[in-house]
Amino acid sequence: MTISTTVSCSTEKPNPNSEVVEQNQMQELRSYSDLPLDILGNIFGRLRLRLKDRNRLRQVCKDWSVLARKIPIIDKYPWALTSFDWEPTYDNGELSEISGERKLTNPPVFKEYAAEKGGVRGKEYEFFRFACPRASSYGWLLFQHSTNVLFLYCPFTREVIKLPEVMESLHVSVVTFRLDATSPKCVIFILHYGWERIYISICSPGDTSWKTYQFTTGFNSYNPPVDAAYSYANGNFYCVFSGGQLGAFNVGLEEWTILTVEGLPRFDFKFAKLIVSDNGDLQLIGHGEYLRLLKFDFGEKRWIKEINLKNRVLFIGCTSFSCVALGETSELANLVLSCGAENRAYYKEIHYGGSTSASSSTSQQYRNWLNTARNAKAWLEVPLSGVWTGNDLING
Repeated sequence: MTISTTVSCSTEKPNPNSEVVEQNQMQELRSYSDLPLDILGNIFGRLRLRLKDRNRLRQVCKDWSVLARKIPIIDKYPWALTSFDWEPTYDNGELSEISGERKLTNPPVFKEYAAEKGGVRGKEYEFFRFACPRASSYGWLLFQHSTNVLFLYCPFTREVIKLPEVMESLHVSVVTFRLDATSPKCVIFILHYGWERIYISICSPGDTSWKTYQFTTGFNSYNPPVDAAYSYANGNFYCVFSGGQLGAFNVGLEEWTILTVEGLPRFDFKFAKLIVSDNGDLQLIGHGEYLRLLKFDFGEKRWIKEINLKNRVLFIGCTSFSCVALGETSELANLVLSCGAENRAYYKEIHYGGSTSASSSTSQQYRNWLNTARNAKAWLEVPLSGVWTGNDLING
């Protein structure tokens, strides 16, 4: 399909001295050296550092030298954002500041960490209040405050990047973003849906406006979008619709393609969640007569049933993903763990095919995972090779 309309395209980098940029970007550049040592220890433990690399850590700062001697080797698994609550403080009837909690939880040990010290921000951060996480990637979260206010937040560096406001006439149906592990180039993707039109808006941190494309839906009936995900394997943003339709948007080619308009009988796509596996497979989980897992066959251009999770664990949330159940997650084989906010459509724990360890259901670590999922607002990957800073995202 071809692009019929392009609206408000901006490729210029903003002037760092302008007042508008200061308000829009809301950056707080922080040094990693003031992160809590227990969080740093967990991050470093995932780097699988060699001895000479550990020696280099000791040279960074005095406190890090302590960590370098006791870095554990652990497997990859997500943490959970378990608190992002803010309350206003007023002075003579006017908002003066906001205060609240931002907590991360390390699931196997069910230990919470305060993402910020003090928990106080100025009134310019009022948009933090009532914000909901909509996506996560490589240590960053994408929040939506209202119908047209979006911002990126990194709990590891406490940085905030406020994005351009979305046009009020375009309702944000689904939103996600990409943050490549090998490149700091970040792209935020929004799909707006109308009766006969699809509007796709993209921008990068530092842009002052969104670039918007317009396409025809190609659907015979009204089928709103239900979830979106990005595949690093082929550079496409995918979106699934309530009738089972699947579309793909290629950022580089600026093309929107409908891959299928057919769903599956007795499968409810209304609460379906997309999962992009590390091998590039595109899966979808949802409810029919019972929990069902689908996989998209790119050769046949259709959804097919999956029999089991093949000893993987699925993490369902604003961004959903899967990982092999090894090490710290070995007890979670063939399990689906959903964030508490998502449990209207999913149980808190679901076994899907295969089997788990006989001792899993009684172990403390297993219960810790379930308790974390119950309190989670979003699953968040802990970066294995460092955290991208706000400067990386804007100037990358």
